Amino acid sequence: MEIVYRMYRKVSDLTITKKMLKIYKSGTPWANAAAERRMRKLSQAVHGKGPVRVAFLAQVPSCWNKLQSVFEAMQKDPRFAPFILVIPDDVSKAGGDALSYFRGLYGEDVIEALEGDRYYDLRAASPEYVFYQRPYDHYLPAQYRTGTVSAYAKPCYVTYGFEIFGGIEDVVLSKIFMRNIYLYFAESEWALKINTANFPASHRKGWRHTVFVGYPGFQDFLNKKAQYDLPRSEDPRPFTAVYCPRWTEDVSIGGSSFMKYKDAIVEYAKKAEDLLMIFRPHPMLFTHFEETGKMTAKMRQAYLAQMTEENHLLYDTDPNYAASFWRTDVMISDISSVMPDYFLTGRPVIYCETGATENEIFREMLKGAYRVKDWESLEKTLNDLRNGIDPLKEVRLQKRAELFGEDPMHVAERFLEVLERDAKGEAL
Repeated sequence: MEIVYRMYRKVSDLTITKKMLKIYKSGTPWANAAAERRMRKLSQAVHGKGPVRVAFLAQVPSCWNKLQSVFEAMQKDPRFAPFILVIPDDVSKAGGDALSYFRGLYGEDVIEALEGDRYYDLRAASPEYVFYQRPYDHYLPAQYRTGTVSAYAKPCYVTYGFEIFGGIEDVVLSKIFMRNIYLYFAESEWALKINTANFPASHRKGWRHTVFVGYPGFQDFLNKKAQYDLPRSEDPRPFTAVYCPRWTEDVSIGGSSFMKYKDAIVEYAKKAEDLLMIFRPHPMLFTHFEETGKMTAKMRQAYLAQMTEENHLLYDTDPNYAASFWRTDVMISDISSVMPDYFLTGRPVIYCETGATENEIFREMLKGAYRVKDWESLEKTLNDLRNGIDPLKEVRLQKRAELFGEDPMHVAERFLEVLERDAKGEAL
């Protein structure tokens, strides 16, 4: 893999490479035109009798909390008939942890996509809307990709992370994916503007829609506060920090502080009294650093072997990060799509700068966050917070209200209202 990276770096600055990459990211004119025709046809479809059938394509349990409140609201609403189609992350294998996870939650409302050597016939199930977890068709079998599904159902998308990066719009809102999305529930006004600008004609003509009614991931996260945010008298834990390093050192897609701080953070936790450090890296972190030769499997095992309560360290692999976030006192993190969730707690955030480009939302968030560039400033900030010194608290709470204060607890209801209006052929 490192050889591939080296080869790419050698040609990535060539003019012809940039032109080819631009064409790939934007899509060919004929493929884009075909997608526009499908959007036009979809916009003319009107719901008939009975509840609206809605499919949720699920591969990644850790991303489910972004759609969970919407799905569960539909289960309770007679206007809708939702079901989950579980697709293995490794499309060559059936079942697995994802199937067990979703069946454990929803039982018979969960369908296994791959049975033996055959995939479930989604078209035969007659869904009117199909929700996607991630903007990456290449992780899906051909019959479940947006280009195929948009021939008979209305693809919908909710981003798996609240975007605060700048400069990666062509990844998270990839045109070759979003051209097949009929209804995009944008997580912010920033995302709404970008997607509308990417497809101006079809938005103007009402063939596709981008709406901003709130982010369901926030509703799910806030709903879990009562479950995990226990009073100190009931949860006598020590001062607890959660460290969330990103998976790649490539600054163009965020950058990572892991190699810079990994050993210092472990030593700090081992020496500290009345401290628990929860280590919650991006799921791709170890795979990436092993593939690039920065770590070996043996080094990873030795590093994680230190994660014991006796050393004041815990390695958190729970798909649902709400438990860790609501039971901690501070987040230490690179730029991350889960940072806005933590910002909702009102607790301090220490941002490890990597040179990543910030969008307008993140720049406002950072006015209430502690920015660090080296271990000395990180250690000092952490010590101050452990001692109750938190000068940015009021600014942080003010920014939380300004950026995320619009009733995040009723987002799912607004989703259902949008879908009902569209199903009836009403303007959105």
